[in-house]
Amino acid sequence: MYKIETQLTADAIDSLESLLQEIEFKSNDIRPGVNAPEIMSVYTHAKWYDWNRQQKNTFKNAFGDHINTAVVGWFITFPESGFLDIMDYWQNLPSAGFVVAYSLTDNNSIKIGNDSVILQKGEGISFSLKELHEVSAESFERRWACVMQLQ
Repeated sequence: MYKIETQLTADAIDSLESLLQEIEFKSNDIRPGVNAPEIMSVYTHAKWYDWNRQQKNTFKNAFGDHINTAVVGWFITFPESGFLDIMDYWQNLPSAGFVVAYSLTDNNSIKIGNDSVILQKGEGISFSLKELHEVSAESFERRWACVMQLQ
């Protein structure tokens, strides 16, 4: 189950894209999916814990009301052929957060449960981390801006 979110404004997209140029990305955390250890996800990320106050505020201002309950924000980039393996880590945990993810590139696809959703730049989606989710490999780079909320 997922929800399509209100589209970001052009100013919010511009702010996030500018911020992407200022921050340092790291190779992915070890977050094994269903197919680990044979297959490990390929992506880079930058979390707001590593940003200065101005950068964090720029990110927060782009998210509007979603930021009021956010515990962490981050960018995630999937390079050409990058992917997120099927994530089932939170599926049986008593509590799990919700992700609000905004596409910063066109034709950004995510699979949640049995549904594949394609988002264009500025479009957003939210879902519980208890839902199986994955991002398949593509022949082009994809970027997302995300927050996790505890509800």
